[in-house]
Amino acid sequence: MYRGLDTHLWAIHEKNFSGLVSTLHRVDTGIDTGEIVERTRLKLKKDMELFQLRALNTEACVEMTLRALRGILAKGDVDSMVQRKKGRYYTRMPQEIKMRCPAIFRQHTALLSP
Repeated sequence: MYRGLDTHLWAIHEKNFSGLVSTLHRVDTGIDTGEIVERTRLKLKKDMELFQLRALNTEACVEMTLRALRGILAKGDVDSMVQRKKGRYYTRMPQEIKMRCPAIFRQHTALLSP
């Protein structure tokens, strides 16, 4: 699990494509350490580009937030669970590494099944 900044880029840089996940947390005093409300794996498609992953992530975050808001409206709260383990904290990715991520991502998605 990746916590912090540029987390999807760090997962791509490390070629950990199963680490492309988005999580909705309750806010606490840490960074991405609050109880988990919902988690979703981002489903990659053949020949997907990095900008499309960012759009997919935004859509996933909006959908998770809307589900949480519906839960709050219906029950007054949302269910959540304590994190069993907290992933490594990642800071901002240096530009020279960030520039390599689109090619790594493109190479991976080119090999996916349609």
